[in-house]
Amino acid sequence: MIQKIQTEKYWERMISRSKDTVFLRREQLSIIFLLTEKLKLLNMKHDYTKTINAFTKKFLKKEKVLAVLVTGSFAQGTNNKDSDLDIQIITSNTCKFRKRGNIVMDGILIEYCINPYRQVKKYLEIDAKHNNPMMCIALLEGKIIFEKYKSASLLKEYAAACLRNEYNSINKDRISFNKYVLADTLNKMNSLYKKHRDDFPFLYYINLKLIYETYAVFLQQPLLKEPMLKDYFEGNVRFNHVLKDFIDKEFAKMFLLAMVSKNSQDQIVKYRELTQYVLNKMGGFSLDGWSLRIPVDYGNKMDKRTRIF
Repeated sequence: MIQKIQTEKYWERMISRSKDTVFLRREQLSIIFLLTEKLKLLNMKHDYTKTINAFTKKFLKKEKVLAVLVTGSFAQGTNNKDSDLDIQIITSNTCKFRKRGNIVMDGILIEYCINPYRQVKKYLEIDAKHNNPMMCIALLEGKIIFEKYKSASLLKEYAAACLRNEYNSINKDRISFNKYVLADTLNKMNSLYKKHRDDFPFLYYINLKLIYETYAVFLQQPLLKEPMLKDYFEGNVRFNHVLKDFIDKEFAKMFLLAMVSKNSQDQIVKYRELTQYVLNKMGGFSLDGWSLRIPVDYGNKMDKRTRIF
């Protein structure tokens, strides 16, 4: 264990000391060769070796590059003709900028992010405070195309460690307010349904997300993007090596049914059931007599996710 820690510190020092300001021509050719050989070994749905090579030649000549990773659908082998190619570029800590951009090459839309090594670690730490595992998932599922000083491998290990840690719990004031929001929103949804509003389905799906996020934060579970929720709640094999299953299987089952509900009459029934289920799990709640007293400056420095008033 001590030896592993010492090894990691060594590579961290190497990353910080990297002073390369430009790629030498010989190193450029070497990297492109490595990219080509590496891509041949990866099990990808479409061959995009030439696209990666072209991107490397055009954009990476003047960057202090430590690693290149392919993430998203191309890394998972689920890409199709409409998929964009996601590329994460890790630069030395001496690099003074971050960059995100898009470019079409060989008919493929490339979405690229360029970040110094320390900035990627900072993103992971910030995300951990907000129950957000998305950067961790991208790194862990990403395919390393090129790396120096084991930089990408170290970031993968760090991402895995972040996912193993529990997310922060919320205090009793936050829990109390979140329960109020759920109950108040249910009242509004009942009113909208009784008025036969034609936008009810739209508001239904928006507020389903509120129920999920409120309960997930209460249970210290990850907050996933909407397109991933169905696979996650169904226990899709993709997440088995990255995320633990959602802790409340009954909620997952109820939420899956609510996601595919087709008509307003069924939707309001499922919305009521889900809201009441979550409120009960959070300790019960009644709007009658509810109040919350807090210091004047409470939450003033918090972001909008944690604001109460």
